[in-house]
Amino acid sequence: MKWKKLGRIFNPTEHQLPNNCVEFAKSPQVLTFEDFVRIYFSTIEKDATGKYLSHIAFVDFDKTFTKIIKVSNKTVIPLGSLG
Repeated sequence: MKWKKLGRIFNPTEHQLPNNCVEFAKSPQVLTFEDFVRIYFSTIEKDATGKYLSHIAFVDFDKTFTKIIKVSNKTVIPLGSLG
């Protein structure tokens, strides 16, 4: 895949992310499939005590990065217990 600067291709504030996460799509990691590209990212929610909790979500794009195919509607890996 050859690098081509596209600018912002995904704005998490424009999509309903799992766990009421409304901001951030940080630490992107990409998997390329035959007919689409999946980008995993970290997003956050604020818990009842005001602490931030990170969740992993994903967005699927077509191979040209011009069309969003799917945005995850649940956390990829659920939070574990404290300790």
